Amino acid sequence: LMAAVHAGQTAEALALMEAGAPWDAIDSFGHSAGAIALRDGNTALLDALLEAGSSSVLWEAAHEACFGHSLHSDFLQQRLRFEEGRLMDELDRPVMMAWEAPLMEAHAAALCPEEGGARVLNLGFGLGLVDTALQRRRPASHTIVEPHADVLLAMRRGGWLERAGVTVLQGTWQGVLPPLGVRCEQADPPFDAIFFDTFAEGGASDELFRFHELLPGLLRPGGVYSYFNG
Repeated sequence: LMAAVHAGQTAEALALMEAGAPWDAIDSFGHSAGAIALRDGNTALLDALLEAGSSSVLWEAAHEACFGHSLHSDFLQQRLRFEEGRLMDELDRPVMMAWEAPLMEAHAAALCPEEGGARVLNLGFGLGLVDTALQRRRPASHTIVEPHADVLLAMRRGGWLERAGVTVLQGTWQGVLPPLGVRCEQADPPFDAIFFDTFAEGGASDELFRFHELLPGLLRPGGVYSYFNG
């Protein structure tokens, strides 16, 4: 499949996908078929890849809900360790790394293009990279959802729980956000900008679909939503 995509052989690539070639295959450089089709302007192949990918992910979302919940529960029970420039779990998986800082700065700039005024919600603190970038933009309010006890302890030590204008909701977003969204269904949604960056919440389906169902009650019309999630 990747050889066909690289060569621009759309018919051959589509035939290979119909025969079962994985839609999310990557080449030796880590580039996906969809990225190459997008780069080359191959809309026919890109549409086919998007269709295959969305169908696959929706199927996984319907069949792996319990698996995803188990993964996240296991993660929340692990001890995390803060090292030089990174946050690691017990399986030596990087929860967040310092090299992500420029990317988080870009997210913050997209969420708050102007200093002040925005009511911001961030899901997942990690090393606090995006939250630090958001604070420099002086949001009108800044709400952070964080479930892990070790991260919450680090936040407490760093003064985040007492910082003016910052509200820390301690728990999973699945637990703390639905009541907020329900309360706001008949009123103005409480946030102008929302960022989603969680960890270990399942396979390809993640929990992104469930979170998107809450967005209308959380994000004002015309607001900004961004996410960083595998």
